[in-house]
Amino acid sequence: MSNDVAAKAPSWFRLLAVIGLLWNLIGVAMYLQNVGLFGDPLAGLNEAERALAASIPAWVTAAFAIAVFSGLFGALALVLLKRVARPLLILSLLAVLAQTGWIVLLSDARAVHGLAGIAMHALIVLIAAGLAWLATSGLRRGWLN
Repeated sequence: MSNDVAAKAPSWFRLLAVIGLLWNLIGVAMYLQNVGLFGDPLAGLNEAERALAASIPAWVTAAFAIAVFSGLFGALALVLLKRVARPLLILSLLAVLAQTGWIVLLSDARAVHGLAGIAMHALIVLIAAGLAWLATSGLRRGWLN
């Protein structure tokens, strides 16, 4: 049955799933960099950026982790045409919204990074929403098992 379902998924769907997986791998790398796995995350930051980094609450960092890891596993499930992709990608979207809400509305990120920084977070929200929509669409069309 798995091969029958897989054969129904169009190539554009599979391509977007792979792109989503690559995007989420980048997100995981950014998270790991942020928590210091690849060295001092504050190295090279100016004083305003250091102050902003120091002001990030633990729950925002937790939301970041949930967003990237549920996004990674959700995108992998999407590539594998598994229905668990949908709840994982919705969880990722909700975590992205929580994290972005704090960054855009409650932090000094606009003053530190300007509109370019805010635009990047808007792009992240759009991609997370797009992947959740893709999983929902694939599930409704019977492409995910």
